[in-house]
Amino acid sequence: LASCPGKYFSRATIREFPNPGSMELLQALSGIEHPNIAVIYDVYCHSNRIFTASEYLELSLADTNFLSFPFEEWEIATIITKVQQAHYFEVPAHTNRS
Repeated sequence: LASCPGKYFSRATIREFPNPGSMELLQALSGIEHPNIAVIYDVYCHSNRIFTASEYLELSLADTNFLSFPFEEWEIATIITKVQQAHYFEVPAHTNRS
């Protein structure tokens, strides 16, 4: 559970981000609001490690083994369509604070 602005409590996923040089990118991505992209609530550092608190998802792409089950044609078409819709969404600009 996480406390979010405008909500009392919300389910969230907290994960370590594997690339420590991507803090600015993660902060920029946290500004995206799109129905096909999980919301990043916060990005923070602890003991030189980067963590993200994001919208809770029952299943993460990182946890999915796509080779374990075959997709049907309509599922592949849906995935491609959703990725294309998200791809055309503009990432907000961020400023370099250094």
